[in-house]
Amino acid sequence: MPVSSAHTVEDNLGARKLNTGEISAPRATIGLLLITAAVLFQVVRCHFVGWDDGRMVVSNPYLHPLNATNLAYFWSHSYYGLNIPVTYTFYGVLYAVCALARHVFVGANGSMIDRLVFHAAGLAIHCCNVLLVFSLARRFTKGSIAAAFVGALLFAIHPLQVESVAWVGTQDTILSSLLVLLSMSAYLSAITQGSEWDGTGKIKPGKYAIATLLFVLALLAKPSAVVCPLLAAIVACGLMRRSARSAAIELCPWAAVSCVWVLVTSGAQPFNHAVGGPIWLRPLIAGDATAFYLFKLIAPSQSAIDYGRTPADVVTHFWGYLTWLLPAVLGYGLWRVRKPAPWALICAAIFVAALLPVLGFVPFAFQVFSTVADRYAYLAMLGPSLALAIGLACLEITPYARLSWAASVAALILMGLVSAKQTTVWHDSITLFSNTVAINPYSPKVHYDLGTWLLYVNDPADAAQQLHDATVLLPRFSEAHKNLAIALGELNHPAEATAEYSLSLSLAPILPSYQSRTGR
Repeated sequence: MPVSSAHTVEDNLGARKLNTGEISAPRATIGLLLITAAVLFQVVRCHFVGWDDGRMVVSNPYLHPLNATNLAYFWSHSYYGLNIPVTYTFYGVLYAVCALARHVFVGANGSMIDRLVFHAAGLAIHCCNVLLVFSLARRFTKGSIAAAFVGALLFAIHPLQVESVAWVGTQDTILSSLLVLLSMSAYLSAITQGSEWDGTGKIKPGKYAIATLLFVLALLAKPSAVVCPLLAAIVACGLMRRSARSAAIELCPWAAVSCVWVLVTSGAQPFNHAVGGPIWLRPLIAGDATAFYLFKLIAPSQSAIDYGRTPADVVTHFWGYLTWLLPAVLGYGLWRVRKPAPWALICAAIFVAALLPVLGFVPFAFQVFSTVADRYAYLAMLGPSLALAIGLACLEITPYARLSWAASVAALILMGLVSAKQTTVWHDSITLFSNTVAINPYSPKVHYDLGTWLLYVNDPADAAQQLHDATVLLPRFSEAHKNLAIALGELNHPAEATAEYSLSLSLAPILPSYQSRTGR
């Protein structure tokens, strides 16, 4: 980003502003917490779900008791194919807190685990992230607390955020994002000398050391934190006028650590790299994924844990060769307005940079189900949130300014209602899987999971239907044939049950990712 772009941002912020009824920072903070809690409070009533929660938390043998031996295991080994010791330590602490809870759930080794503790912790972390986004937005709105408040509220209650907050098995996402945001805030504080717009001063070693430690912890919470150096560089150079040379010197050590950590963690999740498609098609996959997130940013009406948007699905449909046009046209438009509104291009860069590890340029395990997922956009929502805050703060007194504020508030109210409804989808496994089957009926894994849970709650008729659908979509799905045999047996169809069980025995287990790491 050009260094001079920040001058334009600053000049715009010095223009005559619309009177939006400024509120104090303490009141804005309390308001953000209350609204976030009101919209997402239903998550504390959710159960653990059968989409990674079992192996990662409930039945994880190393979480209870929380002692030096078990902690040492997480910090010296990968578990469940993941090198995330900070996250597993966090789970262990919550496991210990569960001993004080009244409503319990039997976990590993007969231990008692309270789902309320885990969900409340996830909501609390999200609230902390919202306040950090509010703090960052205030840096770039030059005193417009109302604009920063609206921008942070977008991060708080956008429907794309619900999955990360409601799902215990992906608390590594919100925990890592917390550490990334803390690291970026510490870094920006370290390069601030007097005026926060002065990017020419020397860095403060103490704060830089703290920022570096937080960045390393973020990597140990989730490997996707490798984008932190890039995000810090975009914000520092694009919005705070830090010279590119200074930022490169300061952030190159972080980039080196990221590269090393990528090499360390790349072997933890062995999978078939062919699932990502040939190299020449990956930019097409990435363009389609970016278009998907842009669409969900504006129209997030439906949410599923498996969208079925695999590389193979994209390239076998004609629309897969056209969807990249949406981000391309938008990017061109932002480039054309880079002089009057440089912040728009900078915030778009933040959005895309946060998504880079999961756009499909580099294959990853979950692509066997879908390249896209709501949780991947959690940290990326920082970009649109800052864009909304800075954009509102830059508005001069015109009729269009009042209309923009009104439209923003109306859109946030609508998104809050959608998010509140989506929290109920995560109430239990059957509700979650039923919702996904309704949105994506072509997922054999979700049909299998739904059928298995229906079998567990003694509904063999519906279970048999779901398991049958799984075997139709994936004929060599041995586990689905086995559970279908059990359902047919309970329905008193011995001949069909025997045939399904025999077929299950004749099939070798396939797609190991169907048995583990389903939600990563």
